[in-house]
Amino acid sequence: MSALREGGLVIYWRHAHTDRSQRDRRPLNYDDCSAQRNLSAQGREDARLVGEAIRELGVPVGELYSSPYCRCIDTADLAFTDITAIVDPRLSYILGEKPAKRDTNTEFLNQLLAQPVPSGNRVIVSHTANLKESTGFWPGQEGLMVVFEPSAAPELFGELSPADWARLAAAGIEGDL
Repeated sequence: MSALREGGLVIYWRHAHTDRSQRDRRPLNYDDCSAQRNLSAQGREDARLVGEAIRELGVPVGELYSSPYCRCIDTADLAFTDITAIVDPRLSYILGEKPAKRDTNTEFLNQLLAQPVPSGNRVIVSHTANLKESTGFWPGQEGLMVVFEPSAAPELFGELSPADWARLAAAGIEGDL
């Protein structure tokens, strides 16, 4: 927790819990949330609670990036009400995309994971396949945050679920996790 409070880390957040009865329709229109799998009620609540916990625990967020999928934008907006996310199509879901687009998206994520963070922490809200393609790590659970030290070969620093954030905030944790 002390490292997160100091800043300089990259937090990759697989979007919050979704309604699995919904499917993304193809071709995908980022502006049409009704044609996408969206956050469930649990996901919306988790995103709000994670944001509250981050503020209560004094974890600074200097940069916020999001995939253009509605579930990612909603996760970012619900958690960080005071920060406007940089929505970038290069963070869109890459599974099933043509190799050129996969390569472009992976290179962009690699840059975000490698670049030093100028202030606070960098939060990226995106999808499982993107992180797997970039680092080999698969954040299987929706809502999981994976923390990295930024570098050309990002080092896994830790993982936090929505339940972890709630537990830490409730306990007022001061030290390490």
